[in-house]
Amino acid sequence: PIVVGVLHSLTGPLSLHERPIVHATHLAIEEINESGGVLGRPVRAVTADGASDEDVFADRARWLIQEKKASALFGCWASAA
Repeated sequence: PIVVGVLHSLTGPLSLHERPIVHATHLAIEEINESGGVLGRPVRAVTADGASDEDVFADRARWLIQEKKASALFGCWASAA
């Protein structure tokens, strides 16, 4: 599969605005997979919580890229992220 990171605040003050974006991103990935994926490969989302904190966002981005081998990141709604 093609691994993508979904990095938004699921906790903290920004979560009110970012949770719906996480749901929409997962819905889009489901639709892509139902249509055969990308170049015939399924897309697998790995979600991480930025916790409304820019340092946590940086740590989670590194984790998604280095540990989970994400090819792309979707998220970081706030400018500090």
